[in-house]
Amino acid sequence: METIRILLVDNHPTFLRLVSEFLREHHAGEITVVGTARTVQEGLALTGAQRPDVVVLDPFSPARSAKVILPLLRAALPGAGLVVLTARSEGVYRRAALAAGADEFVAKADIVAELMPAIRRAYFLHTLPGGGGGG
Repeated sequence: METIRILLVDNHPTFLRLVSEFLREHHAGEITVVGTARTVQEGLALTGAQRPDVVVLDPFSPARSAKVILPLLRAALPGAGLVVLTARSEGVYRRAALAAGADEFVAKADIVAELMPAIRRAYFLHTLPGGGGGG
């Protein structure tokens, strides 16, 4: 299996570094972190050159909402999986993210157990024949 190319987007630089290190250390043979960005605009700028298979992001930033951010990413990367990783674990945020186009939703509190399975599901949704994705 080829590695899953991941783009991480979060407005907290320390969290970006920790997630990147966690993925590299524990899933090195399965994923490659192709870029990190602190804003959606930075993430969108990286998508053309990096062509990630999955974007992992927190779309509930103070500047924009999931209703705006996720459709922008879906339009820019129709064949990529979108995984929301956020500290906001309430059901209203899960519903909003999924309604706006996220494939998966993971609370930051559940990152160790849930992030990699969510990345895999989002990836396979968009790469397997009949998976429903554009890739």
